[in-house]
Amino acid sequence: IIMPRDFVVMLNTFMSSSGIAQISDEVATSIPFKLRISGPKGEEWLNARIIGFTNEISALLVPMEFMNYANLKYGENQDGKITQVIIKGKEGQFGSLEKYLNEKGLEPKKAQMIVGRLKSIISMLIFIILVVSIVAVISSVLVLLQYMHLLLSQNRYEVKTLLRIGYSPYYIARLFVQYFSIVFAVSLIAAFGLFFILKWWINKTLQIGGIYLNEDLSVIAVIILPISFLLFVGIGTLSARKNVMQLFNK
Repeated sequence: IIMPRDFVVMLNTFMSSSGIAQISDEVATSIPFKLRISGPKGEEWLNARIIGFTNEISALLVPMEFMNYANLKYGENQDGKITQVIIKGKEGQFGSLEKYLNEKGLEPKKAQMIVGRLKSIISMLIFIILVVSIVAVISSVLVLLQYMHLLLSQNRYEVKTLLRIGYSPYYIARLFVQYFSIVFAVSLIAAFGLFFILKWWINKTLQIGGIYLNEDLSVIAVIILPISFLLFVGIGTLSARKNVMQLFNK
């Protein structure tokens, strides 16, 4: 059996007010008990055990095989009437889900809708933080490329001297790119490191309250990290080679 956590909270509240020790999740799941089912055709006692708790559904959950067996053997009528449905909405679209439920005349569980809105807002905020991080990375790429171009211009005499004594233009360009790649890599790791730390802290804080966020943004950030570095190396290499070759041809 999967039991709603609200039942345990109410039970522990009653036991606490009565001076009785409260029941933990570990104790509840470790105690087997007898479950009585009855109907016009008789009754039966079955061995049962609680295997977990849910914050999503306010009803006892049992295996479908048991439900079919009990309804067939002890049910008073064969025509089952659906009184509850479980609808899963996409992250960030709980407003559309609430509108759909209202249009269909369905009454949602208010607590879950509030949690859904909260998750949507937090997911959007984290997405905005990720976008800001990406914009910052792009800005740092442009700044570093401009600075590299400026550094080459300021050291034009030294670069020309190296070219005259036989150094390859590609070798000189590679040295500049290696230096700025290290600087960019450190900045990139620091930026996304702060993002992951912030997201981890938000997740841990929300999980204490039973709210779990989607991890898709973390996957996106991990994908963006190497792509950003490779783009910088590629663009930086082309830019450095172009500038050095211009000095070489003069």
